[in-house]
Amino acid sequence: MQETWRPSDTLKNGNCRLFLAGLKKEEMKSNRGEQGVGIALSESGVEAWKEAGSILHDDLGGRIIAVRLKLNDDKRRPVNIFLVSAYCPVGKADPEVWEDFLERLDTCMSRKAKDDILIIGMDSNSSIGTMQREEHPNMTAVGPHGLDHINPAGERLRSYLEVNNLVAPTTYFKKSSYATWIHPRSKKPHQIDHFITSKTDFKRIIDAGRTNPILGSDHLAIKCKLRVAVRLKKRSKSARQQLLKLDTTILKDQEKTSEFCKLVAEKYDMDDSASDAYTKLSSAMEAAAKEKLPVKPKAQPSWFLAAEEKLSKLVEERNLAMSSHFKYRTRAVATRLRTARNPEKSCC
Repeated sequence: MQETWRPSDTLKNGNCRLFLAGLKKEEMKSNRGEQGVGIALSESGVEAWKEAGSILHDDLGGRIIAVRLKLNDDKRRPVNIFLVSAYCPVGKADPEVWEDFLERLDTCMSRKAKDDILIIGMDSNSSIGTMQREEHPNMTAVGPHGLDHINPAGERLRSYLEVNNLVAPTTYFKKSSYATWIHPRSKKPHQIDHFITSKTDFKRIIDAGRTNPILGSDHLAIKCKLRVAVRLKKRSKSARQQLLKLDTTILKDQEKTSEFCKLVAEKYDMDDSASDAYTKLSSAMEAAAKEKLPVKPKAQPSWFLAAEEKLSKLVEERNLAMSSHFKYRTRAVATRLRTARNPEKSCC
């Protein structure tokens, strides 16, 4: 996360952690806050962080924070990830501000162990463009996919990436849309949020780009999928695991139950392979369940379930408004987006 507007802190929610790095209150020039970055770890993420020695790099100012995570590949060999969150200065910032930021980023990356996989989530505040036809793919920090627009700040950042053998995976995967931010005045879409990794580790990235937002923001979220295991074979799920993922609550409806029982009877009569009635019935019920029952919806936290009907409608309206905002960019659509966000915030 970038632009959190919060001072350095560590917040806990159960076994999850949110690490924050930011300016002290007396250093902030704005009453609403400024700068600030964060890294949120799930329970398994916290375990990986502890396995790596509970290392937290939050002493690099309000624009950079990093953690080390220790995982295991498919052969139980240790794999370390050096995870960084970075918030670049605005494009028109003084050169001294940019130089200070890049020096701090150098300092951060120098703390990475030789075999660590580098992943930087970055609000670049600059447009780095895409790879041009005359450029060789092994010589450029950006790929062929994304918005072509590049500005002076983007040229500076792109040069920094190329000098340091870094690459932006978010420009290497084809997507239906690439814009992550819209200029409030010109309404022009920009791609200014990226994941950065080393050219050596780029082979591990299997997907990167825009994704659906989790929270309301003027930036769209980005995602990055990383392959940790080497030649990992996909484990086939047992029949029991597949059945446990099915939603049986619909069978509380008498009409649905009758339809299900009818389907089981049909499957039973069609099965000539089983030697006994129990096996035939079991196979018929399993086949009917896979065909008739839907997959259970993703589990939601208790606070969401308490107001699920109301929140679901608000989230759906917000997502529709966000999609319209990035597609049409009119004042009416922007007003709709602001209206859609406010009830959601008050409900939470």
